[in-house]
Amino acid sequence: MIPENWIVTIIAGFLGISLFLYCLLGGADFGAGILEIFLGPHRKADKQALITKALGPVWEANHIWLILVVVILFNGFPMVFFKLCVHLHIPLTLLLFGIIFRGCAFTFRHYDVGTERVHRYYSTMFAFASLLSPLFLGIIAGSMISGKIPAHHASYAVSYVYPWLDFFPLCLGIFACCLFSFVSAVYLTGESNDEELKESFVRATKWAGTSSMISGAMVFLSAFWTQAPWFFKFLQNRVGLLCVLVATVLFLILQWKIKRMRPWHARILIGLQMALIFIGWFVAQFPILLHMDHEVLDMYRSAAPKETLTPLLWALLLGSVIIFPSLGYVLKVFKSTKR
Repeated sequence: MIPENWIVTIIAGFLGISLFLYCLLGGADFGAGILEIFLGPHRKADKQALITKALGPVWEANHIWLILVVVILFNGFPMVFFKLCVHLHIPLTLLLFGIIFRGCAFTFRHYDVGTERVHRYYSTMFAFASLLSPLFLGIIAGSMISGKIPAHHASYAVSYVYPWLDFFPLCLGIFACCLFSFVSAVYLTGESNDEELKESFVRATKWAGTSSMISGAMVFLSAFWTQAPWFFKFLQNRVGLLCVLVATVLFLILQWKIKRMRPWHARILIGLQMALIFIGWFVAQFPILLHMDHEVLDMYRSAAPKETLTPLLWALLLGSVIIFPSLGYVLKVFKSTKR
């Protein structure tokens, strides 16, 4: 029999991996919409066509990771799921609105046979919904570690507004938007053989990467300013600090690879950089899932009974045998085609 603590740790590992893959793959999709706002009017239709061609085969499949995060939280850590849905129901609802409007706009602007003005409306909705979703995804993540969620009953504003409408979660939301834009720009540099289009996305990697560095620094400064509880624990963790340092070094190597037009090397490096950010965050947090006011929920205290965790673990293990090869095959089929 597998010890219960091991089961909880493995399930939490699946939760972290699912969130990482959603931010890496789904984040690249969101970032593509954000890039449409800033890429400029020159050959805009060609840039939009390239983004549509790059996202088209995989944008729906990438949401499987968000679904998996919700399922794991609901079944494996129900108290954390309850606290998030109650105290963060406003940003969660806005996140879902962003995902829904973005998906509808992306589909309609491709298939709807309408005027140029209608197409422009869909593109605007797609771009700004793509900005809205990662903004609130980052705000939710910041709220989970800011320590502002009340452990006991309080007023409406204290319970449902102040935990997320705060400087630190907002900074983390801005960082998520910048980082997703950077990831998307890196991916899109290898999606076209048109040198002019490729160069426009190379330029995007520069300003998006710089914005990610600046907004990342803002996250640390805001955490220090608001005395976010995870920040001081992070400073005491050598592994977390090492991950941030290596991720910073990888950023410089990544820019060099992009300049040398090595898109696949750059894609691997951006994946490693994102992984290091998540590992640093996970190590600094472990085993805490949710910081509240004068209380924390860790993965062991908030876990469901073993009778629930055991079938969940087997479902995750068996599902991985199907999901990972299937998605790998989808990416191989659609991304191996020469453009």
